[in-house]
Amino acid sequence: MKKLSVIALAVLFSSSAAYALDVASTFNVSVAFTGACSVKTAATDLAFTYAAFGAADTKSTTTVFQCSRGLAPTFRFDDTDAARTAAAAGVALGTSIRGEGVIEGVRYTLTGSSSQSATGTGASAGAGGVGGSNGTADEYTVGITAAVAAGQAGTGSGATTAHVRTLYISY
Repeated sequence: MKKLSVIALAVLFSSSAAYALDVASTFNVSVAFTGACSVKTAATDLAFTYAAFGAADTKSTTTVFQCSRGLAPTFRFDDTDAARTAAAAGVALGTSIRGEGVIEGVRYTLTGSSSQSATGTGASAGAGGVGGSNGTADEYTVGITAAVAAGQAGTGSGATTAHVRTLYISY
């Protein structure tokens, strides 16, 4: 009888393992994503020292924007008043960005040159639920050059005045 009970228990346990079932609970994972751009590296100030009837001079700076992958950005300088003008609409990547201004009777020009300096990578899920990677941004570098032409008379006694200029990226 003891042998029969042990055999019966062994058969009972082995047969229950053969009939194991999965029970599932399903759920959704969603992301409400909004693409964006931000300044990664800000432009530095462009400061001129110009004496009446002086020589031509140029200054330059660079700014870098980081953006969600796949956007098609355009670029433009601000045009806040008659002393600060710019091209009317944003220009496509690789197209010259233009603006002008007048400070103390001295005219300056702005030229921007944009390029995609880095192509971002997509995010990936890792095998077995581990080891994935986050995506990286597309990056756009804009070189900005300001120039003052030679021989300008200027206005007034020579106060130091500045324009706050803005380079916009639209996406």
